[in-house]
Amino acid sequence: MKKKIIAVLGGGISGLAFSANSKNQTIIIEKETKCGGHCQTKIEKKFTYDIGGPHILFSKNKKILRYMVKLLKNNISIGKRDNKIFYKGKLLKYPFENGINDLLPNEKFDCLNDFIFNKNKRNKPKNFKDWLYYNFGNFLTNEYLLPYNEKIWNTKADKMDFDWVDGRVPISSNQELIKTAVGIPTEGYTHQLYFYYPKKGGYEEFCKALEKKCKKIKTNFAIKKIHKDKKKWIIENNNEKIICDEIVSTIPIKDLLNYLAKVPEKVLTASKNLKSNSLIQISLGFKTNTKIPYTAIYFPNKDYLFHRASFPHNFSKNCVPKNHILVNFEITVNKGDGIYEKNDKFLINHCYKKITETNLIKNAKLKYTNVERTEYAYVVRDFKHKKNLNTCLNFLNKKGIHSLGRNAQFLYINSDEAVRRGIEMAKKFNG
Repeated sequence: MKKKIIAVLGGGISGLAFSANSKNQTIIIEKETKCGGHCQTKIEKKFTYDIGGPHILFSKNKKILRYMVKLLKNNISIGKRDNKIFYKGKLLKYPFENGINDLLPNEKFDCLNDFIFNKNKRNKPKNFKDWLYYNFGNFLTNEYLLPYNEKIWNTKADKMDFDWVDGRVPISSNQELIKTAVGIPTEGYTHQLYFYYPKKGGYEEFCKALEKKCKKIKTNFAIKKIHKDKKKWIIENNNEKIICDEIVSTIPIKDLLNYLAKVPEKVLTASKNLKSNSLIQISLGFKTNTKIPYTAIYFPNKDYLFHRASFPHNFSKNCVPKNHILVNFEITVNKGDGIYEKNDKFLINHCYKKITETNLIKNAKLKYTNVERTEYAYVVRDFKHKKNLNTCLNFLNKKGIHSLGRNAQFLYINSDEAVRRGIEMAKKFNG
């Protein structure tokens, strides 16, 4: 049987996983100078960090976890999560409900009383905000869950559906909460308690390992037009054409539709109404003898523009020069929100000011700064998400274009799930 020529649009981790596991002739088409997508890593002035937000490898899917760990051979290390929440000037254990023993006595009472005894008094949820109050009560929701989630999604919680929360926002049991309150240590999100990370090279090393298994990769190819001539697809930029039998797209739906001719107005409208956030990541490198042991700290307070600060030197000691630390700050933004438009200097100054106010970093000299922007970061599940997404995907399916990955399927999935989906789609084509 003759092998198909399959063009893979986008060289992110899902497209790489597909191509690496395909028995057909694949060609990855990437507009940037290198592959990696959201999983790209920046190495500059001896600092190593991931630029699409921090990445660590964990998974409930043990088969995929083994597959990804095996890719890196000896260039892999294992770490233990030590995340905190910055709450009223002190650090609580993450998730919030696992750190309530450090609250004041009256706060612990409010938390327990509301979580355990008042649930039957609450109405069934109609939106994400309702869902938080229904499952966690007033204290946990008001003090952490609602302000934090509205920061990370940059959307009011009552404007969001809650069909995505299963597995992403675990609910503690009464017993776990009582244990925590009386000082018996508990752990939440146990599937991510231990994680893997490359010893050297950052998370992009997973992508590089997959690249070695791919047949052909075409970088610096900015697609301008996609059309079909009889049974063949033709993908063009300004200078050349790529001809193939099938297309697997991992690029954002909105971008893909712009390359196609005669797209129905209802499909274009649906794509415009698919909501997602952009991400700004600010990186500050300090020379200091201060030891910060945490992997990440969450900031629900609105006074901090960033919702999370992470510390790559605790992913791997090779991520920073000796006697240095690196802090990555994440800010979720949208065009027109006032923060999206801020310049780099403003963002760097804000992060520097706020992190030094916490007293987490002392006797430190700022040695490195950088700002990275990711256009498509988080998918926002509003109430029209399913309808709009199905309209777009149904159109592409009828055209014979196969959608794969976070941006193409418009789902909020982690890299392990992106790899799993890439492998599964490859198997279907392999027959």
